[in-house]
Amino acid sequence: MRCIPLLKNSMLGSTNKLRFFNIIDGVAHNYPITSASSHRSWLSQPNQELAHLRTQLKTKRCPFTRRIGNVACCPGIHSILSAGYTIPTPVDIRIVSSPDNIHVDIPSDVPILIYYHSLPYTQQRIIKFDFGWRVQASNDILLQFMPIPYTEENRFTSTVGLLDPTISSTLNVQVYWNITDGVDIIRAGTPMTQILPLKKNFNPNVVIDEEYTINDIRRLKNETFKLQSTFD
Repeated sequence: MRCIPLLKNSMLGSTNKLRFFNIIDGVAHNYPITSASSHRSWLSQPNQELAHLRTQLKTKRCPFTRRIGNVACCPGIHSILSAGYTIPTPVDIRIVSSPDNIHVDIPSDVPILIYYHSLPYTQQRIIKFDFGWRVQASNDILLQFMPIPYTEENRFTSTVGLLDPTISSTLNVQVYWNITDGVDIIRAGTPMTQILPLKKNFNPNVVIDEEYTINDIRRLKNETFKLQSTFD
């Protein structure tokens, strides 16, 4: 294992600094944390269903805005697909599950830690993996963990949570295992969770208004026109 002196947070700079590193040899080189936009196999390998969808994008109208297009053109969906980073599994993971038990196997020579948890008063089971990833960040950053959105992977669902890197540097991957009976293998390289960097202590001045003004109506009309004025 190659070890280098760890920089103090102050040496990263006061704001907007993020550093990922791995304490298991070979993981960062072979299965690095990557931008969320870099892994979208269902876009790079279009099938017949996707080809039909693309045809619809040019002919169908949204029932609400009457804009030509499909929910796949939603700006919010496109934004979340490329936001933040994904952590892949660096090894094959074999999971044997039954209604009463769950067991995880990985190649025996890889020093990955596995923990089992169950949620109180529920039947949900959580598997937590320590793939060796650690994070170093400036004091203004939080990391939000969330499921990988819009994929065909339905065997597991990443848990949602916030990590303050000033409290813990360990990037554990926690997933709900959705299969109740059978043997499944998650192949090395499969994205397991998505991470979004957030600003710590961001508290905007929120106003809940029961009335709207003529300026609100004008702004909404301009917004609607902008959405309807192009084919994109």
